[in-house]
Amino acid sequence: NELLFHGFLKCNGIRYTQPGMPALSVPVAQVDFQPSKLSIDNANLIFGKSDFAVSGSMRNPLAVMSGNSLVEMNLTHRSEKIDADELMGVSDAPSASAPTSINTDLFDRLSVDFNSTIRELNFETYSCTNIRGSGQLKGNALRIAPVEATVNGSTLTGNVTFENILDFSLDTFPLRGIVNFESTMIDLDKLMGTGGQIAASSNGSFALPSGFDLDIRGRANKVIYSPLQLNEVLLSSKLSGQRFIMEKITAKAAGGQMTLQGLFETPPGQSPVFDLKYDINRLEFKKAFESFSTLSVIAPLFRYIEGFFNSSLIFQGKLAPSGLPDFNSLSVN
Repeated sequence: NELLFHGFLKCNGIRYTQPGMPALSVPVAQVDFQPSKLSIDNANLIFGKSDFAVSGSMRNPLAVMSGNSLVEMNLTHRSEKIDADELMGVSDAPSASAPTSINTDLFDRLSVDFNSTIRELNFETYSCTNIRGSGQLKGNALRIAPVEATVNGSTLTGNVTFENILDFSLDTFPLRGIVNFESTMIDLDKLMGTGGQIAASSNGSFALPSGFDLDIRGRANKVIYSPLQLNEVLLSSKLSGQRFIMEKITAKAAGGQMTLQGLFETPPGQSPVFDLKYDINRLEFKKAFESFSTLSVIAPLFRYIEGFFNSSLIFQGKLAPSGLPDFNSLSVN
């Protein structure tokens, strides 16, 4: 309280390069200092293929040196493009001095409220556009509510809570959290690949993203996975490692009601596997033939039957690159 000062730090045209790392440049940035407030004015940073524009303020910046004072920040961020693959590749680079965990006591006194806009973000086979969100980072926890994004053509809105975002940023722990979303339409053909083909990873086989331990809950008015169309979809699931566990999915399909449970897994270097149980109520035979590619192959007679049917079906097997089951491995009960 007795320390008085004022000043500024201004940067123009700074560029830093290191072998094996993306170039870092700061075209322009300015920070103004006062005891009661630190202001960031139009700080622009370019790291490899990613750009970041940040402005905001920190109240009572000297509290950083105090052991029991709250440090509050407000930040506004905008990016035209973020290449998450490149950024995560940097975090994978070996470093003898990199910590293996974060002492969250250092961050518990830091509370950051933010608004963020990202026009384009690329991660593995996913293209995310028009990302907007606001939230708070406090300690090791990050909450974003609300958030909106378009992923491979499907627009999602909702909220996200991550328990250990700082540990995850060091690539030392899986990211734990809860994702809630809503959507008017989800096109799985585009989410999983173009033209109904399953999107491939670098080794040629489809892979769910690793490094996550997330509870995922959502609802969608319509879900398309050609030729299947689901309506009024409710989802409760979990993504853990490279395994997607469907605890319960309910939907209207083929004129009736369907409940789905099971899992979808992409073991590294192997074909994707699935183990699914369908509880079906009053599906029309003809619509089931038209909607379910698997039924059209194993039960072609459905095409000529009038009426409805109820059943419980269990499908187990491997998935082909086309997105259809590998019928040589398929088991149906």
